[in-house]
Amino acid sequence: MSSLTKKKENEAPELIDFVFSWSIEDIMNKDLYKDKIKRIPKTFMSTKHYFESFVNPLIEETHADMRSNMMTLHSAPACEIFDVKKYGDLFYLIILKRPPEGVNMYEPECGDLIALTDVRPKCIDDLNRPKRSYLVAYVQGTTIEDPALLSVISSKPISFEKPDTKNAGSMGDTLFVVCLTNIKTNIRIWNALHPGEGGNLDIIKSVLRIDKSIQENCTLCSPINLSQSWETINFLGLDDSQKAAVLNCIALTKCYHQNSTKLIWGPPGTGKTKTIASLLFTLLKMNCRTLTCAPTNVAVLGVTKRLISCLSSTLVHDSYGLGDIVLFGNGKRMKIDEHEELHDVFLHHRVSVLARCFAPLSGWRGSLTTMIDLLEDPEGQYCLYLKQREEEKQREEEKQREEENANDDDDDDEGNTKMENDFWKKLIIKDVKENKKKNMALQEKSKSENDIPWTFGKFVTKRLFAVGDNLIFFIKGLYTHLPTSWLTLEVLKNMIRVHDMLQLLKTSLHNVDIDNEEWLKLALLGPGRTTSLCGTRLECLKILNVLSATFSVPEVIEHYGIRNFCLQNACLIFCTASSSEKLHAEGMEPLELVIIDEAAQLKECESAIPLQLPGVRHAVLVDLRRSLLWAEFI
Repeated sequence: MSSLTKKKENEAPELIDFVFSWSIEDIMNKDLYKDKIKRIPKTFMSTKHYFESFVNPLIEETHADMRSNMMTLHSAPACEIFDVKKYGDLFYLIILKRPPEGVNMYEPECGDLIALTDVRPKCIDDLNRPKRSYLVAYVQGTTIEDPALLSVISSKPISFEKPDTKNAGSMGDTLFVVCLTNIKTNIRIWNALHPGEGGNLDIIKSVLRIDKSIQENCTLCSPINLSQSWETINFLGLDDSQKAAVLNCIALTKCYHQNSTKLIWGPPGTGKTKTIASLLFTLLKMNCRTLTCAPTNVAVLGVTKRLISCLSSTLVHDSYGLGDIVLFGNGKRMKIDEHEELHDVFLHHRVSVLARCFAPLSGWRGSLTTMIDLLEDPEGQYCLYLKQREEEKQREEEKQREEENANDDDDDDEGNTKMENDFWKKLIIKDVKENKKKNMALQEKSKSENDIPWTFGKFVTKRLFAVGDNLIFFIKGLYTHLPTSWLTLEVLKNMIRVHDMLQLLKTSLHNVDIDNEEWLKLALLGPGRTTSLCGTRLECLKILNVLSATFSVPEVIEHYGIRNFCLQNACLIFCTASSSEKLHAEGMEPLELVIIDEAAQLKECESAIPLQLPGVRHAVLVDLRRSLLWAEFI
């Protein structure tokens, strides 16, 4: 058997090992695991007993999915391979052949289980050809930048000879990638069912009542003062039962003596989504780090939208505060482009904006320094600009002379060897040289006309407008996407003042004669605050210096690092239950509470993924009715 990782001797196999071990006959055998599937009991002796009861059903479900997709193999997505490179034991980098422009190609995703075969299969028999039988591989990763590049682990060694483009007679091998199914969620569930040492099993133990000392309600907690939360809840328009549900969950977060689970249930139309949004709104005000998940992207988007709707009228300024909320997942599957109101909390969009803001030279830091230098000493910056232009001009002239000398040497050599004693050819060469010089002179004239140094007024205006526009973009991006713990209210106020003053400076410069250098210098530089333009410049400079001294962006520029920064510092996180596995990353800030919406629609074993997240102390399950298996224990 193969595995995603090298295993120690006698270590339990992974789900992928079972998949790789199946022959076509095994896959098509619907009774392969018939004798191993048992009814899941209602009581359990231990968490190990609980987890093990889901293992064989998960294997059978994976097997059934593969069997079902094998039956419709003729319509399975497929694409052709361009090259295969080995980089480890059964680990390969596959480069897909790019289709003609305008033709859609199957783009494998992480978690896809693929068949590699030398023909596009129309039926199952095409996979098991005598010349070359198919093999199965698991897609470990792809890139957004280049979907034609993917890393896989294969069940067997991949044999592939790339066609030799220099040898017309070399045909090379033909190999296709055929999608069988996607097992990423099942692998995540498998990992949750095999937590290993050090996993957070507190909530699961509490729900299963394995520890008999755990009481349904904590007897150690003293009466909790919820007056502040009550004030927050009162204006949300909840009825008495909804208020009671929210307050019960808030009280739950105050208990540090034991782990508990609450169930919020009610038929359609009773306001469960509104109740959850109100609960999340209150938790945000309390700065309680919470994960909200659901079985589907539709459900996740629904509860996120409801929260944003509650929050929109309470934000201090524009979108400040949204940085405490993160929605993450597969944007394509979420169809996030159709939900514009969620773009400011969607992780992928946030990372792309912050990457621009965090760039060392072209981002916030570089633009802030440039603007301070410009407003502090515009004349000095103009002199520096002229000096840099002169140095660039000298470098260009030196480069041009070197090219001319090289051309002259080439022409002389050619004349000495090939055209010696040939009068007419020398005359032609002379004529060519003269034309070349004329063309160069015309180009130089055109270049000099278009390359005249800016006047002082034009320099100040263009530089201030360009850098100012960048700063305005960064200010909006930073107060929207940074968490409030990083960008305080005081910093926000200074940023807004800078934003307004930059707009005022731009308007003022539009209304002055920038070609009148003396008048512009007087209006811009003073003396003192004799003009509104000078006063605005000095006030803006003062606040920019305060921002430079009191605020700095995180020193992280890689997208992966920015992504982790956003997840670690968010207060409310939204994703599917399966995607919550990404929050198990090492160094991730612990969560306090997990809310699972539409809990009865979620596979019970899948709920083990979010419930084992580090630090989670309590859980809230939400559904239409009190029909959850776990409801018998809650």
